[in-house]
Amino acid sequence: MVTVNINKFIKIMRQRQNVEKDDFINENGCYLSLSQIESGKQNPKPGTRRDILEKLEIPEDLFFCPYLRNQPISAYRLRSSLLRAVDYGNMHNKMHPRLPDLFRQLESCDGFDTGIHRQFFLSIKVQVLLQQCHPYEEILPLIYEGISISFPGFNVGEYEGTVLAFEEPDLLCSLAKIFALKGELPAAIKLLENVHVGLCKLPISDREKGKKLAPILLTLARFQMQNKDFSEGVEMCDYGNDISLFRRHGQYTPDFLFIKAHCLYGLGNIDGCRSMLEQAFFGFALLHKEEQLQQVLAVGKEQFGITIETYGVENLKFNRIPLIGNRQGEIESYDRIGELIGRMLDSMNISVAKLCDGICTDDELRLIVTGKTASPNPWTLEAILQRLGRNMGLYISTFYSAEDFDNKCLRDEIVLSIGTFQKERAKELLKKLESKKSYGERVNRQFILYANATLFGKDNGNKEEYLSMLYKAIRITISHFNEKEISHYRLTHNEISIINLIANHYAATGEIERAIEIFSRLRTSMDKYYVDEAEKVRLYGSIMYNFSIYLGTNGQYDDALDVIADGEAFALRHDSLNILAILAINKACDLLEIGSHNESIPFFAMAFFGAVMFGKYRHRNDVSVIRDYVKKNLGLRFTK
Repeated sequence: MVTVNINKFIKIMRQRQNVEKDDFINENGCYLSLSQIESGKQNPKPGTRRDILEKLEIPEDLFFCPYLRNQPISAYRLRSSLLRAVDYGNMHNKMHPRLPDLFRQLESCDGFDTGIHRQFFLSIKVQVLLQQCHPYEEILPLIYEGISISFPGFNVGEYEGTVLAFEEPDLLCSLAKIFALKGELPAAIKLLENVHVGLCKLPISDREKGKKLAPILLTLARFQMQNKDFSEGVEMCDYGNDISLFRRHGQYTPDFLFIKAHCLYGLGNIDGCRSMLEQAFFGFALLHKEEQLQQVLAVGKEQFGITIETYGVENLKFNRIPLIGNRQGEIESYDRIGELIGRMLDSMNISVAKLCDGICTDDELRLIVTGKTASPNPWTLEAILQRLGRNMGLYISTFYSAEDFDNKCLRDEIVLSIGTFQKERAKELLKKLESKKSYGERVNRQFILYANATLFGKDNGNKEEYLSMLYKAIRITISHFNEKEISHYRLTHNEISIINLIANHYAATGEIERAIEIFSRLRTSMDKYYVDEAEKVRLYGSIMYNFSIYLGTNGQYDDALDVIADGEAFALRHDSLNILAILAINKACDLLEIGSHNESIPFFAMAFFGAVMFGKYRHRNDVSVIRDYVKKNLGLRFTK
C-alpha cells in the first residue's frame, strides 16, 4: 500500500483500539489536538505523526514498505516471487512447485522475526501450509499469532467488519479457508463478507484497495457457489469481475466467469452458463493457462452437458512463462528516501539538473537528497522516481495529508474514467482537480493539460490546436522537446502518455512513418530506463498495441508480429488480460494479411471474446467490428 490518508487512518485505528480522543503532549512538550488532525484541518508533522502512531502502538516505519526497511532490495525481490507463487496456488487450488524453496529462502533471511515483518512471514507460511494440505490444527495458531501482532484482542466470533490493515485481510482469508475445509461454509462466507467490509474501511486509494480485494472476493464467490448460494454468487462474481477489470488488468476475470457459469447453471440459466463458459475459456486461452482451459471444456461437457466451439484454440502451443519476481533495479538498504535517490543518481551518472528538469528546482532536489526536507512533496517524488525508472510503491513510506490523498484519488479516478471512455465523468472530475492550488504548476499542471487535451482537444476538430495542446503539456517538463531524442529521455508516466497521443495524432493525419518512428523511440526509452518492470505495466502494453497497429497499417506485418510477441510476453508475465485481448486483434489481422488464414482464426476468436469481456469499458463496439470482419474475410460467424 503506497498512499494512506493519515488523518482518517489515525481516527479509525484509534477507534479500533478503543483509545479515547484526548489531546496529549508529546515527548518534546508540544500540545497535540487530535480533533484538528482527525478532521483533516491540521496535518501532523513527521515528529508529531510518529508520537501519535506510537501511542496507538503502530510503528510508523513499518506501515508502508515493511519489507524493505533496513533490508536489501533482494528481500523485496524474494517477496515479489513469493507472492506470485502463492497467488498461483490460490488461483489453481494447488501449490506452485517453486513455493517451498522460495519460502525456505525467506526463512533464512534476517529481519522477518519481529513486528509486521513477522506478520508477513506468518501470512505466507500459513498459505504455504494450506496449499500443502497440512492439518488445520497446525495452521490455526499461526493465523492467530499473526493477527495478534497488529490487532491485539481479536476475536473471530465478535468480528463484524472492523477496519483491517497490514497482512490482516490475508490472514483472515486463510482462516475462512480453514472454516470451509472443516465444512463450515456459512462461517467462512460470513467472515469473508466482514473482511471485505473491514478492508474497504481502510483509507487507501481505490486502485490499491482493488488489488487486495480481488483475490478475497474470488474466494468468497467460490464459497458461495459451493454453498449453493447461487444468486449471491452471481452478484459477487459481477462485483469482483468489475474490480478485476478495473484494478487488476483482468487478471481474475476468467476465474470469476467460470464460477459465475456454475452459479447460473445452478439457477437453471443454461444459455447464461454457456456464455460464461465461452468467455472463461477464451480468457484462460489469452492468459496461456492451458490447465484451466481444459478444465472449462471438461466441466462444460461432463457436468453441464454443454459443448462450446473452440475455433482451434485448444491446439495452440502455449508459451510457459516462468514464475519470477518483477525485474527490479539493484539498490541496497537505505535510511532515507533522499539517500536512495542520491545513490541512484551516482550509480546512473545522472546530474541533479537533468533529473529534476521541469519537476522541481535543483535546490529542492538537493534538499531531498541531503534529508533537509522532512516531508518532500509526493508529486515531486513520484515524478523523480519515474524518471529513474523506479516504482514509487517499492521504496517510499509516505503518509499523504487529507488534501493530497483526496487529490490523488481524484486523479486516479480521472485516469480510470478516461481509460474506460466515461468522458462526461472525467470532465466533471477534472474540473474539480483543476481548481486545486497544488495543480497549478509543474507535473500537476502537466497532468491537467494532458487530461484536457485527451478530453477536449479532439472534440473541437482543430487538429493544429490539439497538437499545440500536447506540445504545451510535454514542454512543461521537457522544455526543448525533440521527437528525434525520445529514446534518450528518461520519461515520467505523464510524458509517456503525452508522447503516445502525439504519435497517434501523426498517424491519424496520415504521417504513419513518423508515428512509427516515435513509437520505436518511446519503446527504446522504456526498455532502457524503466528498470522496475512493474512500473511499466499500465503503459507498456498500450504502447506496444499502438506501435503494432501502425506497423500493420504501413504493411510491415512481420515487424508488427515481432512487436506483438514482445508485448504478449510482457503482458503474460503480469497477467494483463486487457492488453492480451487487444493485441490478439492486431495479431489476427496481421496473420490474415500474410496469408495465414487458418492460423488467424483462433486469435480472432480470442479477440472477439476478449472484446465481449471488456465490452462495456471500451469506446467502440469491437464485438460487432470483429464479428463483421471475420464473416466477410473468413466466412465464420461468432456469437456471444
